[in-house]
Amino acid sequence: MDTFNRQDLKIQAKEALSRSQSRPLRLVGIHAGVTVAALLLLTALNALLQGQIAGTGGLSGMGYRSVLSSVQALIQPLVSILLAFWNIGYLFVAWKLARGEDAGPQDLLQGIRRVGPAARFLVIKALIFLALGMICFYPSMSLYLMTPLARPLMEALEPLASQSTVAGSIEITDAMAEAVSQAMVPMLGIFLIIYLAVCAPFFYRFRLAEFALWEDPQAGALSALRRSSRITRGSRMNLLKLDLSFWWYYLALMLLTALSYGDLLLPLLGIQLPISQDAAYYLFYGLSVIGQGALILLSKNYVTVTLARAYETLRHPPEQTPQQVPPVKVPWTY
Repeated sequence: MDTFNRQDLKIQAKEALSRSQSRPLRLVGIHAGVTVAALLLLTALNALLQGQIAGTGGLSGMGYRSVLSSVQALIQPLVSILLAFWNIGYLFVAWKLARGEDAGPQDLLQGIRRVGPAARFLVIKALIFLALGMICFYPSMSLYLMTPLARPLMEALEPLASQSTVAGSIEITDAMAEAVSQAMVPMLGIFLIIYLAVCAPFFYRFRLAEFALWEDPQAGALSALRRSSRITRGSRMNLLKLDLSFWWYYLALMLLTALSYGDLLLPLLGIQLPISQDAAYYLFYGLSVIGQGALILLSKNYVTVTLARAYETLRHPPEQTPQQVPPVKVPWTY
């Protein structure tokens, strides 16, 4: 039984965006601009640090090089964490727009202002899917090893058996490591298939948890996950169909993400660019980030507000009109 109509949700989302006095395009523009600026700044900092590291050769620069390497290793996760809070703040704005409420640029900072509930929510949700990944790893590896797909791995590891281990050391060459990496590709494919099959039900169980969190932040992350699980019961397949109806948006995201690996994909296709490898990396990554920013600006409001409308519909399902029961004819009595 359909718990909501996808076309109705899309119409409601368009009406909410068109009638809003909060200038939704400006809000998503700020969201996209900050996201793109943060990623491009991260890229520039990585390039600067890499150049500094390359210029600190010799033993005298070892300490400075170690410091720069540590800073470079910390920047990426730090930016990813900040963007996670930034994105969950945007979901608060989308939820308010879906409800017809006023929203402003300050609401985009909701994920940072309410850092406690937001952090607990993000950590718990990440741990759930990490645990599912660990659970899926063992059957994936077992299935891989029991099939002929593992033969290249055995052949790549065969030289290790002939090496003497008396000294307690094993020499692993670059060629051997490359062969092992290529042999593990089928195992990665098996893992992804099993992981997606296991995680899909959990993903749609918690599909609306972010909106549940903002409805009552004080209730906590676990409460939001439980509320999402409760209201999506019986509607998860419909939520999947809703996501599939936005196939063009998710396909564009995947293609733009793949664009960031253009410096690696083009050589596989036999295409060589007349620029250095580093320049190709920064070129394709910059184009990918700018393209994702444009996609967010043009389409993210529509997709996310539609999803927020689904949450509101499931949270307050329309009352069904009771069926009219025909009157019972009572025979005449004497």
